[in-house]
Amino acid sequence: MKITGLQTDNYRHLQNLKFDFTYPEGHAKAGQPLEKICIIGQSATGKTGLLELIKESIAQIPDSAIIDGEYLAGYIRLNFQGHIEYLTKNGSLRMEKERIVVNGKEYKRSTQGNTQLA
Repeated sequence: MKITGLQTDNYRHLQNLKFDFTYPEGHAKAGQPLEKICIIGQSATGKTGLLELIKESIAQIPDSAIIDGEYLAGYIRLNFQGHIEYLTKNGSLRMEKERIVVNGKEYKRSTQGNTQLA
């Protein structure tokens, strides 16, 4: 799984940030996830917070499951406004505070599960 994008409207002190972690147009790998990402900045600019947000979202994926093709179990709402996008071996995954979208289909939250996402 590789991260392809992240947007945060409001998370801790990070506001109105948008990251595209894919190769740009004109590159031989245009639109594909970057092989390496480096986050650089001064102290207290949000580097650790950004990484913690990504970690929180990734940690939920192994415990999340699709039920009856409609419901999502094991997904806990992320505590931020915005979204994180991933490319998995099974397609695309978009996580937001109130919803999750897998391969373009939005799933409702549930408390039980049997089909893993990633």
